[in-house]
Amino acid sequence: MPKTNSQSTILLVDDHPLVRDGLRVLFQQTDDMSLIGEASDGESAIALVKELKPDVVVMDIGLPGRDGIETTREIKLQVPEVKVIMLTAHEREDEIVSALAAGADGYCIKSIDAHRLLTAIRAVREGSAYLDPLVADLVLRKVVPAAHTSQAAPSKNVDTLSPLSKREMEVLALIADGLPNQSIAEKLQVSTGTVKAYVCHILEKLCVSDRTQAAVIALRKGWI
Repeated sequence: MPKTNSQSTILLVDDHPLVRDGLRVLFQQTDDMSLIGEASDGESAIALVKELKPDVVVMDIGLPGRDGIETTREIKLQVPEVKVIMLTAHEREDEIVSALAAGADGYCIKSIDAHRLLTAIRAVREGSAYLDPLVADLVLRKVVPAAHTSQAAPSKNVDTLSPLSKREMEVLALIADGLPNQSIAEKLQVSTGTVKAYVCHILEKLCVSDRTQAAVIALRKGWI
């Protein structure tokens, strides 16, 4: 199907033909997406990204040879504007963190329904981060160390690395620990309304729409 201006171009990377067959049908039936290439290994994926410049790469982790995480890292080095969503059966903490650190813009489990996957692709195409609900809680509560609280010493380079103020970074670290606004307010000894204002400022400065996306950005960039 020829690409229109409103369509997102997709490169599919998975070594299982049945998975590619199913996703190919899904994309063919989706008006705002165009599947422009497929690869079954990391080296082929990198070559196709450089040649085709897709908007979004849907990437499996368990590829033969160079795995999906290393492939994502190389893609982000060579063609940084390309967005990458990991679509995998893997729910291990180390692989989730490694994928985000490599530059993945989204992380989805293969049990995800078609509608949510399409939503994830649209979100990363527009510049947002996306985490499957099955791993979002894991990232926010287990991957980010619980020691990141308001008492933790802030990085000396926070002001140069992040657009957030010191206080906003404290709030973001507590968000990443999984705390609701009321608990954050109690820890910082401020009102809930003040915390809500800080959260709004954080989302605005990071150009994201929710707390999970903000925490993912902070984790990926090493701010917290």
